[in-house]
Amino acid sequence: MGDLNKQIGDRLYSVRIKLGLSQKEFGAQLGGYSRQMIGNYETGKVPLPLALLKECFIKYQVDSDFLLGNRPYSIPQDESVSQIMNTLRHLDREKLLIAKGMLKSSFREVI
Repeated sequence: MGDLNKQIGDRLYSVRIKLGLSQKEFGAQLGGYSRQMIGNYETGKVPLPLALLKECFIKYQVDSDFLLGNRPYSIPQDESVSQIMNTLRHLDREKLLIAKGMLKSSFREVI
């Protein structure tokens, strides 16, 4: 369980850093958690409470699957992105490979 808490803590830390917030600011914005408690969650010393997970989702649109380690990246909770991801999940392997190639090609053009 300690490894899972540490993994979740690392992801919480990455979210906070991406937002440019100190532990104190992050805790205050998520409902009055102290700097020390945020530090304990980030280091995995204390399990992340569900209330804090819910606040991260509501306040910052953080993908809960990302925080819980079920996804290696965070997906913005934008409706169009969610629709695209839902469509991709339902494609068979052949169509998914075609879509992957199309996406790669599109991103090369943008970059």
